[in-house]
Amino acid sequence: ISNSYYVVDSSNYKVLTDANATGDLFYCSGDPVACKGISDIGYYVVDKDSVYTCQDNGEGLSCQRGKIPDTNTACDGVDKIGQLIKNGETISLCLNYETEGTVVDLTVGSSGNYLLHKNADPSLNVIGMTGSNQEYAIITVKDKVVKLHSTYSNGLKYVYGEKKTYRVMERDSKTCPVDPTTGLKEAEILELSCTNGLCKNSSIDLKLSVATAGMFFFFFLVSLLVLTTR
Repeated sequence: ISNSYYVVDSSNYKVLTDANATGDLFYCSGDPVACKGISDIGYYVVDKDSVYTCQDNGEGLSCQRGKIPDTNTACDGVDKIGQLIKNGETISLCLNYETEGTVVDLTVGSSGNYLLHKNADPSLNVIGMTGSNQEYAIITVKDKVVKLHSTYSNGLKYVYGEKKTYRVMERDSKTCPVDPTTGLKEAEILELSCTNGLCKNSSIDLKLSVATAGMFFFFFLVSLLVLTTR
């Protein structure tokens, strides 16, 4: 069938129809129908009852068909971070929850790069973020597909995002939070250090740099003391 996803057994390319079956994911489209293997971590959504989730299981990509739980009607708690939400006819992804939830709708108009916060429950971190310092992941949203953007680069040392929407700020972005009187609203901007699409707060790098510099200075003083006492 054209424009459909299939979970397939990698050993024999047999389509798996069991509800909890895991395997490789293929997307088939066109006329004549041609199928292409999916190789990116993320969510591939058809509708609320057909959601294909692909995760790194430690040995490679493993994909499974599921559905959005009936209880996921709002991004209303930290347990919903990273989960898909179905509110009315709209399917969204819960990006973060602080005093309230922030979502991105899986629609054509919302296409772009976003920052997904880490869920404290490792089993709910579909995108990854298993490292102790990893706090965010860069994801690409395109229609009803959410993928880890492991190769993202803006040509700068750090990646920047808006705290209000968690949208990644591109170099040519015209959406920087600015106050007409005081200028750039730095408090509303996230600055992250990212590797393979997984990010930590840039302040962690700064603390490590300061600590390294402090150790270097300590050993420099010790060496100087040894030389002066000879």
